[in-house]
Amino acid sequence: MASLGTNKQPTPVDSPDGVNVFAQLEQKEKDLMLAAELGKALLEKNKELQAKQDLMQSQFSQSIEVLQQERHALERKLATVEGEHESHLEELCSEIDRLQDGLARHQISNKKTEQEKEEYIGELLQHNQRIGMELKQTTEEKEELVAHIGSLENQVRAGMSPITLNPHL
Repeated sequence: MASLGTNKQPTPVDSPDGVNVFAQLEQKEKDLMLAAELGKALLEKNKELQAKQDLMQSQFSQSIEVLQQERHALERKLATVEGEHESHLEELCSEIDRLQDGLARHQISNKKTEQEKEEYIGELLQHNQRIGMELKQTTEEKEELVAHIGSLENQVRAGMSPITLNPHL
């Protein structure tokens, strides 16, 4: 401690309340030195913390920048994928419409063909019925002719003239 005046040891001076003034000054000087050292240590610690904070802030800013770039890239990719999806969906909808139109045309065509087939079958049935009736009539006429021929043959064998038996012939 720096002394006042000469290098002599100061004489203790007591205050009216009995406290040594030099001891108090010495204690205050020690407290002041301790406070200065503590302040210096706090300033150093503050500098360290500030440097750490600056580093963390820089790293955080870099991380945010990287994340923003990734986000932007993902947004572009999403937009591209959405566009491709939309385009593919439109193609599929067009294909569905085309197939539905084709199916409707085929159904109409099949219905028309079915109606024509039914009409043709009806005509064939009528034609077959008419041919059947004609065949029956022809068969009956043939049987009558065969019977008439048999009768004529019998008459010829018996020596009779066919004209005398059947004047209509």
